[in-house]
Amino acid sequence: DDDDVDDVRASYYEGGVILEDADEADEADEDAVTPPSLRAVPRSIPGLAQATRFLKIAGPVCFLNSIKVLFVASLVQAVTAISPASSAANGVMTAIYFFFAVMGDGVSQAAQTFLPPVLGSRRATGTAAMLLIAAAGLGALNAVASAGVALAMPGLFTKSAEVVAIMAECAPAMSVALLLHTASMGSEGCLLAARDMRFMSFCYAPNAALAYWTLTVCVGSFGMGASALWVALAQFHACRLVANGVRMFVLPGRGSPLRRKLAE
Repeated sequence: DDDDVDDVRASYYEGGVILEDADEADEADEDAVTPPSLRAVPRSIPGLAQATRFLKIAGPVCFLNSIKVLFVASLVQAVTAISPASSAANGVMTAIYFFFAVMGDGVSQAAQTFLPPVLGSRRATGTAAMLLIAAAGLGALNAVASAGVALAMPGLFTKSAEVVAIMAECAPAMSVALLLHTASMGSEGCLLAARDMRFMSFCYAPNAALAYWTLTVCVGSFGMGASALWVALAQFHACRLVANGVRMFVLPGRGSPLRRKLAE
């Protein structure tokens, strides 16, 4: 019967199409899970223009990070020299501080991601302000949480009554430092997004030197002990936030880096 023959042919045809589709799907899956060969990685030496462009960004960032490392290391060394108990308490408080401080890095990265597309327009100011307001909110949460850990759960870190007392003394200043840190890191991310490296490089060293002077005065003249570190660090973040804020929002017109488009 011709109808039966046609049905059989149609069945074979449909089965062949299904098998062919299945084979193509298997090949696609194999291609999807097969890692790229190292031979496919391009190998070339950057040209002078590319290297110069990279160093214009990487050089100042490396300088800023070096200032941060030297500054924080000098603060820690000065407080550690006070007494073994201060050294132990400072070690615990530093661990708590940096556990919560990572949020500042996230805000800085967010600024460097979302701000460049709107630089040079009026939206840049609003975007930067929104990022800093969000950073201030995160900073408040960090301040409360860090103080809670230091004051309510010191037994997680030490059983020494002297160390616990020093931790309680340092907790308020450390909380203020964290409160300011997230927003100041956000302002730094905004300036990094605008490639305002010259201003940041100019401000960092004097700010760090001023904060270290504050530390020496607090320890030498006021006998503050380990809490002097956190007072100096809070001052550093406050000065950085104010300086960056003035740079972004107070300078008129083209003086603000937010009103300039990035060079291609």
